[in-house]
Amino acid sequence: MSDPVNPVTHRDEWNAPRPVNIPRSTAWPLGTASGIMLFAWGFVSSPIVLGVGVVLLAVSLYGWIGEIRHE
Repeated sequence: MSDPVNPVTHRDEWNAPRPVNIPRSTAWPLGTASGIMLFAWGFVSSPIVLGVGVVLLAVSLYGWIGEIRHE
């Protein structure tokens, strides 16, 4: 039976909320951002910095995607 002023008083048919799963903090996003920054900086300055950026970006993405797949 519902109240005309407040139509949602019976909550028997509502579902229980799911528990909130917050992923743990990791350094992969920081590594990915640093790799992108070094890649862009190396693109205009030096092939060595470009190579470091590519390697850091690849390793970070591999680790980040690998961690997401295991959750």
